[in-house]
Amino acid sequence: MNKFHSLARTGFAFTALLSVAQAQTALLAEKGPLVPTAQLPQFGRGLALSSDRLFVGSPGAGTWQLPIGGMQVYERAPSGEWNPTATLQAPAPNPGDEYGFAVASSGAWMIVGAPSDQPTGASLQTGVAYVYQRQPDASWSLHAELAPPNGKFADIAGAAVVLRPGRALVAAPQRDFSTYDEGAAYLFELGPSGQWTQSAELRATTPVTHAYLGLSAALQGDRALLGAPGAGSGTAHVFERLASGVWSEVATLQAPDPTHSDMFGAALALDGERAAVGAYKHSHQGVKRGAVYLYERSAGGAWNFVQELRSDNGTPGEQFGWSVALEGDALLVGAPGNNETVALSGRAYRFLRDAAGVWKQSDVFAMPALQQGAGYGLSAVLADGRCAVAAPFAAAGGVQVGRVFVYDPTPLDASDSRLSLAQGGAISFELDAGFAHAGELALLLGSTSGALPGQVIAPGVLLPLNADAYFLYTLAQPNHAPLSGSLQVLGAGGAGSASFTLPAGTSASLVGTTVHHAFATIALATGTATFASNARGIALVP
Repeated sequence: MNKFHSLARTGFAFTALLSVAQAQTALLAEKGPLVPTAQLPQFGRGLALSSDRLFVGSPGAGTWQLPIGGMQVYERAPSGEWNPTATLQAPAPNPGDEYGFAVASSGAWMIVGAPSDQPTGASLQTGVAYVYQRQPDASWSLHAELAPPNGKFADIAGAAVVLRPGRALVAAPQRDFSTYDEGAAYLFELGPSGQWTQSAELRATTPVTHAYLGLSAALQGDRALLGAPGAGSGTAHVFERLASGVWSEVATLQAPDPTHSDMFGAALALDGERAAVGAYKHSHQGVKRGAVYLYERSAGGAWNFVQELRSDNGTPGEQFGWSVALEGDALLVGAPGNNETVALSGRAYRFLRDAAGVWKQSDVFAMPALQQGAGYGLSAVLADGRCAVAAPFAAAGGVQVGRVFVYDPTPLDASDSRLSLAQGGAISFELDAGFAHAGELALLLGSTSGALPGQVIAPGVLLPLNADAYFLYTLAQPNHAPLSGSLQVLGAGGAGSASFTLPAGTSASLVGTTVHHAFATIALATGTATFASNARGIALVP
């Protein structure tokens, strides 16, 4: 029997198995905190995440009394670290611009809202949104300045911005029409000549004073969702582009259990036929904690309420639903007012939708060192399974500048998912447990009998590998073939590398086997497991 199937004695004890649903909780590695490289207070108030780029707005940059604002762009290196690549300000910065209050991205494009800025050629501070395009050298060039026509003072255009391929949305939630602060949003299209042209104005069918339509906004394809949290307990409005090319309001969403001044619609998200709407002041059983409501669009076009979410163990006044992000079957909710342990330190919650269509709380995120009034959860975004949460009022060195934390759903990456037994070869692994596990021991293990249900190796730490002969061998014989680098101390960023190698002509009896690998981190001081990664499968083919 060769090494690949060898059994080895071990004293490593594993306890009971967990269910698939429980397996979700240990697989997000914290990458952070990210800090501004310049004096950019309220770092993270505007936040966007797109593939391997992170966009962080700091509307408080400048003096405390007269903030100008600023932006930083980060890009993710192959090592998993996020590096700042650009720092931006408005082309003609003025005190009070609040540039960076809102930000969005799409591919090589970025849009930045400056809701108190003065458009070029205008005499009033109506608000502006700036569109940038990424250049080959990773710099960002200003491409357009977008502002609603006939702007009025304090429209705060750019308080919410959304960007999709060839289309931008700029909201002006304090725009007056027949009544004060009715609010509106404006759509702009990118034409063949490279010019952005306004294509539509979105307004509620029934105007409401101080509705603030557009205080939050989402856009996907020919559908837009705008929040109006000041319309009574709050509403959210669905707009669609009809076959004629005209945009029209097609639905109004409300909470099924409204309470006074819920702020329903202060935050929202749209993903396909599904919408999430936050109401951070909602009261439940007399306690004002906040809620998030899920809606789904039927085949007939009706938007139906699906489920109301609250944190499992939140605190009164936690403002659950201040920020929301939705991607597939994952939902991220910010609660910056959470008072657990430290007042107003904040939390963020991740929910996952199970096979029965029920949303359940999966993860709770917080700053590693809680700070009073940090505002953690004030901004929260999702992209490609990765989460980013901002604490715009977190302090460092006595200065309130802000922090952003990124959580990676795939701490273990592999260079390939197939390996030929006849040809042999090596597959490289990238281990990325995050900054919290820097300097800890990492142990890469394997299994030929699957990843689920896995094994609990410490309280709250599930290793997604089933015990079998190969598992015991990799446990007892680290850094031996077929694994290299399977036992190592992680670097400063909590990252490392390893490889799986088979020689040419490896036995064809292994054809059809899938070999899974995952790693655990171990605290050197205590010898206990602190984290477990996701599992990566390698299919062995002829």
